[in-house]
Order: sequence, then C-alpha cells, then structure tokens
Amino acid sequence: MKKFLLFFALIAVYALSVLVRLPMLEERVHIWQTGNIFMLTTLEIWHEKGVSKSYFSPINTWPNAGDKHMHLYKRLEDSEGNNYYTSHPPFSFQLAHAILWITGSKPSHRILKGLGLLFHLITATSIFWLVFLLSKNVWSSFIAFAVCTFFPILMYGFTFHYFSETVGLGFWAICVASLYWSTKQKSLALWQWILLGLTSFLFVYSDWMGVFFIISALAYLIVSKPELYKKLSTVLTGFAALALLLIFIQYNSIAGVQAFLHSISIRFLERSGFFGKAYSDQQMSMLNPASYQMLVEQFHHLLKWVGYFFVLLSVAFGLMARKKEKTPNPAFQPLLFLVLIPALLHFAVFFNANVTHYLYHAKWGIVIATLTGLIIGAMPNAWTKWIATGALAISIYASVVFLRNDIPEDPWENYIINMSTPISGSTKPDEAIFIQGAKPEHLHYFIYCAKRNMLPAENYEEALQLSQKLGKEKGYLYKLDGIFVEKRMPIPLH
Repeated sequence: MKKFLLFFALIAVYALSVLVRLPMLEERVHIWQTGNIFMLTTLEIWHEKGVSKSYFSPINTWPNAGDKHMHLYKRLEDSEGNNYYTSHPPFSFQLAHAILWITGSKPSHRILKGLGLLFHLITATSIFWLVFLLSKNVWSSFIAFAVCTFFPILMYGFTFHYFSETVGLGFWAICVASLYWSTKQKSLALWQWILLGLTSFLFVYSDWMGVFFIISALAYLIVSKPELYKKLSTVLTGFAALALLLIFIQYNSIAGVQAFLHSISIRFLERSGFFGKAYSDQQMSMLNPASYQMLVEQFHHLLKWVGYFFVLLSVAFGLMARKKEKTPNPAFQPLLFLVLIPALLHFAVFFNANVTHYLYHAKWGIVIATLTGLIIGAMPNAWTKWIATGALAISIYASVVFLRNDIPEDPWENYIINMSTPISGSTKPDEAIFIQGAKPEHLHYFIYCAKRNMLPAENYEEALQLSQKLGKEKGYLYKLDGIFVEKRMPIPLH
C-alpha cells in the first residue's frame, strides 16, 4: 500500500509539471528554440533523403542543388557540399529518428517535446533512485524528485530543447544511480553488467559529459571501491571506448580524418575559452572580464528561485552541522565524484560554452536536486524538515511562475513564417538564396521555415562575390525590412 501511494505521489507530481507546461506544447517551433530547430532540420532531411545517405550523422544542408556549400557556419562538409553538425555525438538525433521510423510518423515538434518530457521523467526517477540508495530515506528521495521535476532550467530544457545535452542528462542520472547501486551488490548478474555497460555507452554516444563521468567514475572506484575497480572500470572504459570509436569512425566517413580533426579542433578552440577572445565564440574567454559578468548573469538566471532556496538551505544546514559537530554524511562522497566533479570538469573544459549557453547550466539542476533532497532529509528534527519543505514548495511555485513569464517573444517570428514560403517558392531548387538585413538568429529560423539554406549579404556586390566563391550559377538577393520582401537580383550571378 505504501509503495502504491508513493508511486501515485510521484506520478501526480510529474503530471502537475506536465500540466503547467501544457500550454507550451504547441506544434509551432519558435525562433529561440535553437536546439529543436537543429534537430528538426536533421530529422526532416533524413526523412526526405534517408539517414544512411547522411552517414547517420546530423546534417543541416537541405537536399537542393542551390543549398550546397551554403552554410552559416561550416563545421564538417562532405564532397557534395553538405554541412554536418559534429559538435556533439549523434545518438540524440538517431534515437528520435528511430522512434519516428518505428511509429511511422513524420518529424514533428510535438514528438520532440514528448521525447523531452519522457527523458525528464527518466531523469527525475533516476535521481529518486539515487537519493534513496544514498540515504534510505523516502522523503529525501521524494524531495529530490520534486526539485528535479520543477527546477526551471530542467523544465525549460526538457520542454524546448530535445538535444544532446538533455538526452545526456537522462543517461547521466541513470549511470550515476546504476553505478552506485552496482557497488553495493555482492555480485552482478550478466544482465546487470550489460545494463551498466550499455548505459555508459549510450551516455558517451549522446553527450561529451559522458566522457567526464567515466573519468570521475574511475577516480571514485579507485578511492572508494578499490576491490571493485578492476571489474567495473573494465566495463565502463570498454563501453565508453567503443562509443568514442564509433563516433570517430562515423564522423571520419563524412570527409576523412583530416577534415574531421580540423573541424573538431576549431570547435574546441571556440568552445573552450582557453585561447583568448580572437579564438572564442562571442569573444568570451577566460581572459575576458566580460565573460565573468555574463557568467554571473547566467547563474542568477539559473538560481531563480529554487536555486537561491538551495543556497540558503545549504548555509543553514552547514551552520547547524557545525554547531552539533556532526560527521560528514557518507552519501556526499559518491555525489562528489559522480555528480559534482563531472559537472565541474565540463565547466572547466568548455568554459566558453558554459558562459554563452544558458542550457549548459542544466547540469547544476541535477546537482542541486540531489543535494536538496539529502540536506532536507538530514535535518536534525521534524519541524526543521517541515519548515524547509514548506519554503521549498513556495520557491517551486515562484520558479514555475518565473518560467512561464520568462518565455521570450520575437516580433519578427510571424513575419519570417509568412515570408519564407514566397521566397522558397519563387526560387528554383538549383538557385542560391541570399538575404539582406537579417540577424543571425532570424536567419537560422528563416532557413528552417523555408527549408532552404541561405547566406547573409549586405548588397548585390557581396552576394555576387559569395556566389562566385561557392560556384553558384544563379541566385537571388532578398531584402527583409519587416514590411515587405523585395527580390533584388533576378539575374544570373556571374
């Protein structure tokens, strides 16, 4: 009976979070949903031309002759002029495609959101399991589940950003819980070894965070479980190495080893922030003071309001523990190695990406959810637990209101949707399209809505130079001013 009530309570909490997000689950893709735009672009191209013809890799060049070599940002290009998004491992794309193929469905934004909600539930359930393994306390586990379910950045990410980072969060939570559970067993059956290895493989094959987890997990086994190190480390490193080898072979097949290594090296320069402003995306590097101002703003956005409650809770609990001279909770050691250290490694290695991308901070939501559950469960008496739980409920309510009021709007969105069809419809498949007067984020959206690749050009001369450089025989320059679309170049680009 108690297990049934607990199951009902967990489902009710998660169902409430879905109910809160229900008005946000429309089919329409918005300008600011960059990850889903990238994902849908790949899925729609795969659906049209076939996944095997795209090396089972994330492609973002539409299958028209006029779209070849037309890349806003060239990552890895094959011999036909198709551009591939190789900044992340490919499994999140492949998983969505497999589900669409199995169900016989066409790529859909609602299906992506449904997958995101499913991974959110998997993540929250794995966090519940992990905290219960660590504390043997159902209330602690329930609190962690609730925080993971309602933490704003996690709600935002799993609702609007089905991508490598959010799929990776799900596998991260599963891997942490399954590895810790494995260390508590006297022996593991074959299926348990396979489960541990498979989840590690899928984590690395989904997100680079998986690599940092494997490194931290090996350190944890050396320090805390040396008797299990040989067996468990063999499984973890073996399956992780297999995933990395598959990524390497798969992306190499696009344009060769040299091209892949060049593209991944350039991307690391931009995303690390180690090499100064000139080599970093948006000039946000470790040596640029503006980076730290943006980072503070990102953390402020992250912490409203459950996060700030967690900070106050941690301070209060630290003071109480110091006063009572309590020994450290043994549950914090596996959390340190398996949750906190991977997050810190990712932050350090991809400093620039963490500064410029709000969603990269979703990993701290996992850290805060687990620690909040453990801290409230470890409160010295019942009344402090109830006070902390009540304050948490208020902060969750404030966070939900904050999330719903924080959804951005762009006045250009309807205009771009309305104008994308006339532009793509009046341009032949073998003709190039150049756009004058569009911001980068608007151009990304324009490309998706029109199902045509486009490049920015400020005037006819620039469009002409670009067309000659890219080997285009004919193209058009369109001017966007928010009121009308003007075809500026209905003449061959020679």
